[in-house]
Amino acid sequence: MERADQEIRAAAFADASRSPDAETFARLAAEDARRLARLKEIVAEIGWPRANAVGPDAAHAAWILAQHADTDPDFQEWVLAEITPLVATGEVDGDDFALLTDRVRANRGKPQVYGSQYRFWRDASGLHVEPTTPIEDPERLDERRARLGLVPHERYLELLREYYRLDPVPGESEK
Repeated sequence: MERADQEIRAAAFADASRSPDAETFARLAAEDARRLARLKEIVAEIGWPRANAVGPDAAHAAWILAQHADTDPDFQEWVLAEITPLVATGEVDGDDFALLTDRVRANRGKPQVYGSQYRFWRDASGLHVEPTTPIEDPERLDERRARLGLVPHERYLELLREYYRLDPVPGESEK
């Protein structure tokens, strides 16, 4: 399921110069819903798939599916509560925790804690980069990120731009 999740996203967002069309978004939503239903079946049977029970790869795959379950913020919030104590034990990566924390908060219209959720797009006026919701206490953002072993926020934005191939066009400024 993780592989299918990542493949459809890679195809949908392969061309960073344009947004996917409505048909692609509909297919993505349908596939996400199917995978979410299966993840919920698994969770109903065994509880949250912890790395010490199912292995780190399977646990991370479950996290990815939960991260993309934006149509069910209550489930995302439940998953966040399940994984929060696992960060201290090293069973859940700090990056995964930060991403889901911010995703849950953004989906609830609350400020982000770790500054991980962004919208990127390009139009005639240039490259646009903006957080999906404001970032709480931005002066201490890098301190919070460091506590989880995350790179500084500016480096994170550089990595996102590289991953999504959103480097500014020469002579173009960010907005």
